[in-house]
Amino acid sequence: MKAINVIFDGPPSHESGRFVEVEDDAGRSINAGEWIERKDGLWALRITELPDGRHIHQHNPESTSDDCLKCGLDLRNTIHERAGV
Repeated sequence: MKAINVIFDGPPSHESGRFVEVEDDAGRSINAGEWIERKDGLWALRITELPDGRHIHQHNPESTSDDCLKCGLDLRNTIHERAGV
C-alpha cells in the first residue's frame, strides 16, 4: 500500500467537512488507527501502524543506537515507514 486516504465530505475551510472514511487508493476501507480523545477536548485519529505491517519509527530514548521503541529494530529496517515511500 502506498497511500492512506482520509476522506471528508467537504474541502478544508473555516467550516471544514466532516470525517467520512479511511481507505486505500482502490477505495477499500482500512482500519488505520484508533480514535482518542485528547485532554484539550479535541479528537485525533492516531495512526501508529500502517495496514501493510509497517509502522512509524518511535525512537527509544533509553537506547544508545537508533532502535525503535515499538519493535526494537533499527530505523533503517524496512518495517519502518519513511517519508515519500
